[in-house]
Amino acid sequence: MKLEKIISLANKKSEIRFSAMIRSLRATGCNLPVWVIPYNDEKFELPENCIWWEIPEILSWISENNLFPGFRKIQCLTTENYQFVDSDIIFFKKPKFSLSALSRFCNMLYSLE
Repeated sequence: MKLEKIISLANKKSEIRFSAMIRSLRATGCNLPVWVIPYNDEKFELPENCIWWEIPEILSWISENNLFPGFRKIQCLTTENYQFVDSDIIFFKKPKFSLSALSRFCNMLYSLE
């Protein structure tokens, strides 16, 4: 499994939990970029190697259809090689170690195509 980025969903209300998640991620030695989908328009200053990630067409479609803001994470379907995590988790080891057990399963799925 090729892991190139971490994706999360956050806003100003979740800033403290998000910051704890980032600190725990970095403490494991993982320096992957973190793409943050804004839960709403209440953004905050992100730590180093984190960016706000917005696809305007998806965000406006969600807004126009009065969908729950958590649906903004569907923009993850437009990219690959990521792990999505909620902003309130804590990492105890590098994500690649946790996901390595799944690589055999993923390879099996790809071989079925």
